[in-house]
Amino acid sequence: SPPGLALGHAARLKVELHKGAGTPSLSLYGLSGWEEVESSYNPETRTVSALISNLGRYRVTWDDSGEVAAGKSLMLLTAPNPFRNATEVRYHLPASARVKIAIYDVAGRAVRTLVDDEREPGWHIERWNGHNSRDRALPSGIYFISLEAGPNKVNRKCVLTR
Repeated sequence: SPPGLALGHAARLKVELHKGAGTPSLSLYGLSGWEEVESSYNPETRTVSALISNLGRYRVTWDDSGEVAAGKSLMLLTAPNPFRNATEVRYHLPASARVKIAIYDVAGRAVRTLVDDEREPGWHIERWNGHNSRDRALPSGIYFISLEAGPNKVNRKCVLTR
């Protein structure tokens, strides 16, 4: 485990690459399979690095096509997770799109919409304070964050602890 990694705190994971051609990406094995992690690649040092908040199995994959496949770069991350007061919802769009980010409880009811608007390609950050659409604090529990961008959809589980 990376030094300093503790519950609710992030650490820098750095991977030195000795083989491969093209653009590498880092993935974490989660409940829904391999999920791409926000990472950066330095071709001079041949390292991939990412800010992580979860221990687990990570892998590096290579895209040697030189192009990003449709929907491949749609990513959704939350940190910290679990959270007490607020969490950052970070997402990446491969192209301009109408974006909707909604929060659902375990019963599947929408409790809050963070975004419902057009967004440019690239990284974006929204903040969720654990409140519903009426700005009332929600109880501790598991919530699901859903990102819809055009025809693509990504979901993340998030844990709120009061």
